[in-house]
Amino acid sequence: MIPRTQWSLPAAALLLALSLGAGAADAAVTLVNRDDKDHKLTVIEDSGAKNTEHVLKPSQVLEGICEKGCVVRINDSDEDEYELEPGDKVSIEEGYLYYDEPEAAQQGAGGAAPPPGAGATPKQ
Repeated sequence: MIPRTQWSLPAAALLLALSLGAGAADAAVTLVNRDDKDHKLTVIEDSGAKNTEHVLKPSQVLEGICEKGCVVRINDSDEDEYELEPGDKVSIEEGYLYYDEPEAAQQGAGGAAPPPGAGATPKQ
């Protein structure tokens, strides 16, 4: 390994860019459809200025969304609307959104539902 004092400026810039890029990917939301049917998702970002629609097939994973937080609406229902924060890892089960990591739900991150069996918490 080359000591830091001997790194060239381009190498250091590349390392910095790679580390920042990895952090941005970690900050995005990951969503998995664990149901046995398709679900239509509407991702609402920037206070409604940007809406993106996706159809998730069973077992399909949607990654890299909501880098600044967003609201996710399931199947065009205003009642199935969830506020997500960057870094949330959630899944659709029985038509509801649940955290895949119980620690996030216990800390109150985002507005997604708590783990299965704990009830759903839609966006307020």
